Amino acid sequence: MQTLAATSQRRRAWAAVLVFLFPLLSLVSAAGVGLCAMLFVLAQLALLRDGWSMLRRHWRATRPVLFAFATLLALEAARALALEPSALASALEKPLRMLLAVSAMLLVQVACPARQWQWLWRGASVAALAGAALAAWQRWGVGLERPGGVLNPITFGNFAACLALLSMAALVDARSLPRASLALGGALAGMAASLLSGSRGGWIILVLATAALCKVSRGRLGKLAFASTLLLLSACWLAPQTGVRQRLSDGAADISRYLGGDGTATSLSIRLELWKAGLMLARQHPWRGQSTAQYKAQMHRWVEQGRLGQAVFAAPEAPHLHNDALQVLVTRGLPGLAAWLATLLLPLRFFARQLAAAPDGSRGPALAGLLLVLAYASFGLSEVMFWSLKGSLFYALMVFLLMGASLNARAPRRRAALHLRAVSAVDEPVPAP
Repeated sequence: MQTLAATSQRRRAWAAVLVFLFPLLSLVSAAGVGLCAMLFVLAQLALLRDGWSMLRRHWRATRPVLFAFATLLALEAARALALEPSALASALEKPLRMLLAVSAMLLVQVACPARQWQWLWRGASVAALAGAALAAWQRWGVGLERPGGVLNPITFGNFAACLALLSMAALVDARSLPRASLALGGALAGMAASLLSGSRGGWIILVLATAALCKVSRGRLGKLAFASTLLLLSACWLAPQTGVRQRLSDGAADISRYLGGDGTATSLSIRLELWKAGLMLARQHPWRGQSTAQYKAQMHRWVEQGRLGQAVFAAPEAPHLHNDALQVLVTRGLPGLAAWLATLLLPLRFFARQLAAAPDGSRGPALAGLLLVLAYASFGLSEVMFWSLKGSLFYALMVFLLMGASLNARAPRRRAALHLRAVSAVDEPVPAP
């Protein structure tokens, strides 16, 4: 008995460490996402029997999300086999590793029962604080206009925004001053890191999430978070050293010049011209899509014909169309677009249902999952977050981690209901013969 208890304690300790380190390593290390993904898989292999039991127990609730990621893998395999069999291995790496991220969900369910997944909140807040410190040092210590740590500034800013959202969700369930203080600090730090990175695509979801938090949170906590966020945003706007006001002003000027017919290549004019090209390309092969080399060649022809502006090939030439949905539609056709949308919509549906059924004090994981999916949808309007393995894998791991935590959050209430039914059955009077 003591041996089993010690083994269980070691499992919880290792799982807690891994869950805590995942957000931190993802933001401040170039190889952090891939390393944590491998560790989740290895940890789950050591607990394969228990993980399989958990998968069967929650199969009905989780199977739509699993099928979504499996369908993405199957379509990529079919496409590679039909067009370029020699590139099958490289084509399958990203969707396969995204599907294997289910190991994170199973590990949380097996080794992080009850409130053990609170280490995810701590990890997100600490990572956001570290990211803000790193961004501040690069901005004012090194003099970088757009800090990004060891990542691309857009990826860094969007990851920081996700951690801010997780910290906001942690505020909903915070029942002590230290936890609430850490969560609020993480939320503000994640926002600050995102603002300093200049990644404008994530700023919309931060404002909307803050308003939602004020509505969901009860009492003074939501009002405090909302007021703190407004104060942070105002400070970043008023202080020119942050670069926030300049980034927003540049964006407005870029759109104005583009609509006025100015063909100068700017951050937003390039995106607008690429989106125009994407819509034109999507009409050519709506079902099977085309390779990057094929659509780039077509874009060159349209530039020569004057149907597209030179901005689409401005240096440094964009490797994609700067929009997730358009990128998938152009390269994978309508079936690929439907499969990709399923990896957003089905997790969104799962988290919405979990949030509606979650008891008070345990709504954080479902709310965090909901905000994460909405954040990636927001990022995808002006960036292709699923272009890189790092961006794709971070999404899949975080979705499955939060799914496991959401299911665990409801477990105490289910156990209480079973206990109540058992007590009622025992107390029920035995009918007379």
